[in-house]
Amino acid sequence: MKAWVKLSLTAFFWAGAFFAGKAAVTIAPPVMAAFLRFFMAGILFLILAHNQGAFREVRGTLWLNILVLAFVGIFLYNLFFFYGISLTSTTNGSLIAGANPAVTALLSFVFRGERLAGRRWLGIFISFLGVVLVISQGSLEVLLHMKMNPGDLLIVCAATCWAIYSILGRDVMRQISPLAASAFACYLGSIMLFPAALATTDQVSWRSDWMFWLEVAYMAIFASVLAYKWWYEGVLEIGASRSAVYVNLVPVFVMLLNVFMGHFPSEAQLGGAALVLVGVYLTSGNIQRAGKERMASSTESNTASN
Repeated sequence: MKAWVKLSLTAFFWAGAFFAGKAAVTIAPPVMAAFLRFFMAGILFLILAHNQGAFREVRGTLWLNILVLAFVGIFLYNLFFFYGISLTSTTNGSLIAGANPAVTALLSFVFRGERLAGRRWLGIFISFLGVVLVISQGSLEVLLHMKMNPGDLLIVCAATCWAIYSILGRDVMRQISPLAASAFACYLGSIMLFPAALATTDQVSWRSDWMFWLEVAYMAIFASVLAYKWWYEGVLEIGASRSAVYVNLVPVFVMLLNVFMGHFPSEAQLGGAALVLVGVYLTSGNIQRAGKERMASSTESNTASN
């Protein structure tokens, strides 16, 4: 399957996760929903990894790198995501997450020295303007007095964690496969979430709620196992900052699903979406050129084939 197909489907699955996650946290505390999602996903990942011999790939200091991935990309990201989505709308959450390509490009420049042309700096600036428009609800008074929805700010933190996860993940995948990286990161991340989830067991009433388990299963299978595996493969093929361009499809899918359910976006959300999309386009550059760069550096990346 081509990288662009995998990354597009990944964006669709993540759009669905905004709805499934928001529904799940009405039944169980956010940290419990996060733990169950990745505990289930981790088990499925480990089964796949075992069947493909991925356990033999991880040695020595790689475990420390994977622990960092688990902490940032599973533990922190999902705490921010689930608590954030419980406090904001699915549309706002997805629009803010849509600025991820700009965040990834900026962090790649700061921590990896990836050179950014003036066009990309402009894209980063425009994307952040779009995020500000969304979280301020188009109100200058809200912006000046910082009366922003705390859920929106938590989603900003989640997007930053995902950008870091993508950048660090590319380094790990030069040595192991996307399947191995995803399997161990998800499972170790669920273990990190377990103590906090255990402390909330007296707050849940989901044991007999079959819809809750369907929502968790969707997030585990489609928005985690398939999406994480395909995301890693996309990052490996075309790079972190250019793979991140597909995140801009998430708010598009979310808006379409909301319209299908009879919920239409506000003017501030539409304006923010337009700015985010323009910024992402400018930041991401030419995907075809990225493919040529990937072919030129195939010797470096061929160790991560599945």
